[in-house]
Amino acid sequence: MRKRHRMTKEEEELCIPFLKELQEYQKAGVPVTLGGRRVPLELIAGTCVVWERGRYMGDYIADENGKLVELRFDRVADR
Repeated sequence: MRKRHRMTKEEEELCIPFLKELQEYQKAGVPVTLGGRRVPLELIAGTCVVWERGRYMGDYIADENGKLVELRFDRVADR
């Protein structure tokens, strides 16, 4: 993964709701990954909301009982 630029205040504000959502999943014990790797949630939020808009899709993986067991964000398109 290439190095990201430091977020502006405006970019940070765009990410806050999504970051809070990811934090709730993580608190519930759900692993959250980006491109198959565990990285800081701030990087996932910045990548999905600001830097790489539309290039990543979330996969919500459930077990046989429908309980969420993993949340994966994978690249789906190149520009």
